[in-house]
Amino acid sequence: MEVLMPAGRPPMGPRLVDRLDGSQEAKMKLEVILKNLTMEISIQEACAKLGIGETRFYELREEALSAALSSLEPGTPGRPRKEVSPGQAEVDALKKELAMLKKDLVTSQTKTMIAASFPHLVKEEAGEKTDSKEDLRRKSREWTPFPAMG
Repeated sequence: MEVLMPAGRPPMGPRLVDRLDGSQEAKMKLEVILKNLTMEISIQEACAKLGIGETRFYELREEALSAALSSLEPGTPGRPRKEVSPGQAEVDALKKELAMLKKDLVTSQTKTMIAASFPHLVKEEAGEKTDSKEDLRRKSREWTPFPAMG
């Protein structure tokens, strides 16, 4: 019976370890463990290559597999939150308050300008008697948007 090889590149298997970042010693240990897992070498051969006993090899293999498994666990999606120091939280709160106060100031200034420009609107709103048309004309001629300085 003929075994058909899939099209494409042949699998690299344990040779992929060479592409990883790490010390030569760690790469060699991982490659030996992977060769053992893919049944390229026996446990006795792996122990001989690493210069360790079978018990230590089993521990080493367990550590490698556990590390691989934990690195594949799903994490929290997105970027981790930044820890905000109490001082930074206070600065942020003060900046927010300052922006709100600036907005309130502009609103108050606008209301004051409207009240100065159209006093009859303010009197009508308060229920007071409004100026006559002649009084309004006179006041509009006298009004200037920039009061005299000094």
